[in-house]
Amino acid sequence: MASFESQYMENQQTMQIVLGPSFGHEQWGELQAFYGAQCETPELRLWVIDMRQVTFLNSMLLGLLVGFNAVVSSRGQEFRLLVTKGSKPAEILYFAKLNRIINIREA
Repeated sequence: MASFESQYMENQQTMQIVLGPSFGHEQWGELQAFYGAQCETPELRLWVIDMRQVTFLNSMLLGLLVGFNAVVSSRGQEFRLLVTKGSKPAEILYFAKLNRIINIREA
């Protein structure tokens, strides 16, 4: 799997991005470029980042997720983060209290 894969679900006005297990802050620029190219789609309402394959999360990625949330929200779009229930990334997100500003869903 590449560092991330994307799928636009037109009927749900949703862009889903699945981060691969090797995704790290080194690939964030690639994801930002993708977002920049897609964010102007007027019918796009929801961005879902699926982190269920991610096993490592550091402070840089936390900051990048917060920034991504801010940009998406400023455009009137919704941001949702999917994590594996009980995983280390989920624990870190909740410990950092990011669930207060980011819509986190556990699966």
